[in-house]
Amino acid sequence: MVVDLGWVAAVTHKGSRRAGNEDAFSVTDANGTAVIAVCDGVGSTDSPAAAARAAATAASDALSDDLRAVAVVADVDLTKAAAAAQHQVIAITQADPPRAGDLPPSATLVVAVARADSDGVSGVVGWLGDSRAYWVGAEALRLTADHVYDGPPGDEQSGSITRWLGLDAADVTPSSVDFRAQAPGLLIVCTDGLWRYLDEPQALAATVARLRTDNPQPVQLAQALVDYANSSGGHDNITVAIAEFGPNPGGDAT
Repeated sequence: MVVDLGWVAAVTHKGSRRAGNEDAFSVTDANGTAVIAVCDGVGSTDSPAAAARAAATAASDALSDDLRAVAVVADVDLTKAAAAAQHQVIAITQADPPRAGDLPPSATLVVAVARADSDGVSGVVGWLGDSRAYWVGAEALRLTADHVYDGPPGDEQSGSITRWLGLDAADVTPSSVDFRAQAPGLLIVCTDGLWRYLDEPQALAATVARLRTDNPQPVQLAQALVDYANSSGGHDNITVAIAEFGPNPGGDAT
């Protein structure tokens, strides 16, 4: 699936080793403000793809609605967006209950809202789980910190997510961060299908710089990053969403 809104775009692919795609995304240009939601369905649960789709749509809609009521991006209510996503995941669970012994539909969530102004780019990011957001510009920054269990060597649960959306979720309050950066730059939101191969922000930035020569538009770059992940092994579903902020932040986004 590909969505191209010009300065905001996203691509998702099932990867090289999976039969289906359990990722989902929503990208919106809300009057010059980028609204991005990316979800990764938890593969060990029932109907993970449906959970991811429901969550991404609900979170994006909640953020877009909230933007109409606030003056600055920092006032967007990320907790409300996560609650809306959780409500929809529970709704699909109740409409089609999992079989006995199956875990209820679950998904990770990362949402980002960002806009350009006269001082650069301002944004907020919220997340549950291990999908990520990065800023790639004059500096490369990882904006999120994974919710994962860091167990001792040999612990089979080490690396498993500790927060998610779903009927069995204990805590759906997202972690959040405000950020401000100088344009030009790229806000990149992705699932682990990409970042497993480009963990550190400097590695992502170097790959972006190399790929961007032949892929100047956000949708082209997103596709090139998906292709990179597939060529590196494609172990999982891959989703990449990009919002580009140009050198004149007080003017056009691109």
